[in-house]
Amino acid sequence: MRNNKYQTSVSRMSNHDFSTTCEEVANLIMMVSFMYCTCTCAVHTYIRALLVSEIFSLLIYTVYSASSDLKPEKPKCPDNTPPANKVQYVS
Repeated sequence: MRNNKYQTSVSRMSNHDFSTTCEEVANLIMMVSFMYCTCTCAVHTYIRALLVSEIFSLLIYTVYSASSDLKPEKPKCPDNTPPANKVQYVS
């Protein structure tokens, strides 16, 4: 019984035509190369976008920190006014 099933599957395989035409091979190569180029292009675009956003955020941070260093520091509390969180008693 097993031998019969094996012979049937072998005969089916021998009847199957495994030959492919040149056009089918060319189409397969074109499809694979298109998929490869699309994937690599998408990855490169994503990496490029990340790098550009990092550069812009670093530039903005640098400009902001440089501009904040140039500003004079404001005093926290002028000498003639008391701090706001202290209670004053009027006599």
